[in-house]
Amino acid sequence: MKLPCPAVFSLVFVSAVATAQVQEVALNQEIQPVLEKQSSYPIAGSHLLRAEELKIRQYLEAHPEVLSRTRLAKGSQWGFVVGNTATWWATDLTITTDSSEYQVQSTCQAVGVNSYIFVEDSLWEFGGNGRVTQNAVDSIRITFDSRTPADPNKGIYQTDVETFGDPPDVDSDPKIIILILNIKDGYTGTGGFVAGYFFSINEFADGAPAIGQHRSNEAEIYYVDANPLDLTTSSGLTSGMATTAHEFQHMIHWNFDSNEGTFVNEGCSEVAEVVCGYPIRDQSLYANETDVYLFQWRALDNVKVLNDYSRAARWTLYLWEQFSSDFLKFLVADPNNEINGINGALDSSGTARRFTDVFEDWLVANYVDDAAVDSRYDYTLTPLVKPVPVRTHFDPNVSTTSDTVSRLGGEYIKFAGGTDLSVTFTSSASGLVVKAVKKGGTTVVEDVTLGTAYAVPEFGTTYSEVTFVLINKDLTSDATYSYSATGTSQTSIEVAYDDGEPEGFLLLSPGDSILVYFDGIAGARLDSLRIAFRRAGTIQMGVWEFTGTFSPSPFGQNLIAPFGVVSTDSVSSVPYPIPYDNWVTVDVSSANVDASSDFAVSFLVGSDPSAPAVMISSEPDDANYHSFTYSQSSGNRWVLFTDPGTPGNVFKYVVRAYVRLTVTDVQEVVELLPSRFALLQNFPNPFNPNTNIEFELPKRTYVVLKIYDILGREVTTIAEGIKEAGTHHVQWDTGRYSSGVYYYRLQTDDFVHTKKMVLLR
Repeated sequence: MKLPCPAVFSLVFVSAVATAQVQEVALNQEIQPVLEKQSSYPIAGSHLLRAEELKIRQYLEAHPEVLSRTRLAKGSQWGFVVGNTATWWATDLTITTDSSEYQVQSTCQAVGVNSYIFVEDSLWEFGGNGRVTQNAVDSIRITFDSRTPADPNKGIYQTDVETFGDPPDVDSDPKIIILILNIKDGYTGTGGFVAGYFFSINEFADGAPAIGQHRSNEAEIYYVDANPLDLTTSSGLTSGMATTAHEFQHMIHWNFDSNEGTFVNEGCSEVAEVVCGYPIRDQSLYANETDVYLFQWRALDNVKVLNDYSRAARWTLYLWEQFSSDFLKFLVADPNNEINGINGALDSSGTARRFTDVFEDWLVANYVDDAAVDSRYDYTLTPLVKPVPVRTHFDPNVSTTSDTVSRLGGEYIKFAGGTDLSVTFTSSASGLVVKAVKKGGTTVVEDVTLGTAYAVPEFGTTYSEVTFVLINKDLTSDATYSYSATGTSQTSIEVAYDDGEPEGFLLLSPGDSILVYFDGIAGARLDSLRIAFRRAGTIQMGVWEFTGTFSPSPFGQNLIAPFGVVSTDSVSSVPYPIPYDNWVTVDVSSANVDASSDFAVSFLVGSDPSAPAVMISSEPDDANYHSFTYSQSSGNRWVLFTDPGTPGNVFKYVVRAYVRLTVTDVQEVVELLPSRFALLQNFPNPFNPNTNIEFELPKRTYVVLKIYDILGREVTTIAEGIKEAGTHHVQWDTGRYSSGVYYYRLQTDDFVHTKKMVLLR
């Protein structure tokens, strides 16, 4: 087998994810994803203007009287009607210094209760290139004025005002001007593009010294992109309206605190999107980078700044959910910045908790997310991706290991194998706090005393895992720490990648490759591989060291030379039988492969369209990315496919590895199971009048199994409570429910999965 030349390998992630679409040819047919040839993603643009905003703030500090004079800039309302033309100043975001404004010829295409909507003439459907239609403009007007996904009777304007406060009014007109245009942001076809922005220069008189060489519209105005953002599509319109909620908050924030720190301001705008019912920023970005200074903002790094947005969204969401409904209004109105402003808002909310208390609770809540443990450790908006531990130990015997936690940062260290655990943390840093999160049938959070052994004799029995949360509350200094651990080595290891039951396969092209990499297990040797296939025949497979990067190549040293794997398919129809019966086990023990380092199993898609295909499972995006595809149709890149049929899910290949561990003088064969939990496809499906739902639990845990209709409305709860480890069967008797598509969703403290079913009357 010859894999694609390593020199061409590269990984392009929009938060590490490329996009796939699923089309079911007929009910219960194999999944047939089509790669969407787009690697673009929207970002808000206001943070790009922070350097210029800083210059304005510095001027205002020296001339505070200017702010009061701006409110006298205009004496009458605009009074625009549909069809009025206007030339507005917009900012070239590729320059953003000194005189960077350019003029945009536009026409008023809608007037709402709270807005004038102008469209750049070159984009209009009549006389322009047609990127903006009347339907799109009307949708924006209605959403801004009247309804949002969060409330069918309340628009973005009212929602943001109630949550954050009143907008400024320098133009004596309460209506906000929304200008839809092709934002100049340097977009070249891939990567990030600016979906919208607010710039405070428009709050000053044109030519005012405070704004230097910039030009002002002397109006409450913000900007929404229409290229490449496509406002004629549902997804594009959703992105545009989320941007509207985001940028309107920036305008409100400027009215109360023009000197606000970027992190706090952007966090409020991120939550403005959530408050209006739009999805929260991709939380896998924060989950993979928890050890970073809380208030850090990397405006000039288009990749890292997405992580900053994700962190700001999560932090501000926590504040909004934990405290009074007016908390964000208090925060916006407080003239102090960052910690002092947050403490001021806490005072106004009537709580005795201080910033450092909240910061500590937040880092624990990010991992626990369970009100049953403590209300401080819970999010209402769930499920949120849990932080990824910096280290996971399957063997509790750990020699002294040292590391550093950033100021106002956090790290997570997980123990997930063995018994009778005892861990000792030491540090001279005064700001370091360590918490232990013990998980089993219940979750317990305990304090860990530095320099003293923390013993968990129930580890491996009552508690299947213990995760330590390291919290540096110091505002100025990083915290260095060390730890060591002892215990009894485990006789089994489980690593979760997928839920265990194949659901379909991807239609790939000859020459594409599949890669599944496994985390190394100290002291392990590779024993065998187990793969779920569809169709009979032979496919080429090999094993390599995994380099940890896709550029220039994920393949390191070849550990097992490529060879043909034979599949004899016994699957005759769909839905697939449960348990799935076309698994192939390949014994590779004779190769004596060291599995203590990360290794990759790869398959080459051949020219025979009837050759075996590696099965996939649709799983919640838990930021634990191990399944990748080298796709020629996506530009010869390694990509990760998402499942738009189930938003928030990704496709994972059903490939498993087994390793041998040496425990004293006894060798144990251990399966690296890609799942701890499984929610299986209901049977029969389609069904009438009832159907059976099966799920598997590896441990005693609290379970909720709910049914939802196609609009996402909860229909009923068919299982709830503590369930023992093992396989469980639940029957749904549909009774009075009508024909249609329904979804069933299983949630535990560690697992969330949703599947689709069809009721036919």
